[in-house]
Amino acid sequence: MGPDERKPCPVCGESIAMTARQCRFCGEFFESPDAATPQSGQSANEGSSVFADTVTGVNLRWKDNLFQAVFVGISVLVCGLLGVVLAALKPAWGLPWGAGGFLGAFAGLVLGIFISGFFLMIYRARQHLNRKRH
Repeated sequence: MGPDERKPCPVCGESIAMTARQCRFCGEFFESPDAATPQSGQSANEGSSVFADTVTGVNLRWKDNLFQAVFVGISVLVCGLLGVVLAALKPAWGLPWGAGGFLGAFAGLVLGIFISGFFLMIYRARQHLNRKRH
């Protein structure tokens, strides 16, 4: 077995080292290096379902989590600033600028979580569909 030999991860289907104990793409741990090898007659993607990967469960992919954290952070900042500006420009609302910023940041948090989660759900579903076609 050479150092450059690779095999597909049974969970995400990405190419990993034959001796891998954890997939560097999806974060899945294997009990032994042989556990990452698909069983005979079983494709690498049969271990994961589209529904479980896109809708439910804890997301262990650090790149997805990083994307979601950055997206939510930017949403909080943008909506918080928008709340401050709207509170200052609309004195009829009777809202101090700090309260406008807080409400805007909260709205950004909620919107950021939902929008980034929806985006990741669609992205993961498309990845599953593209792997099944190949």
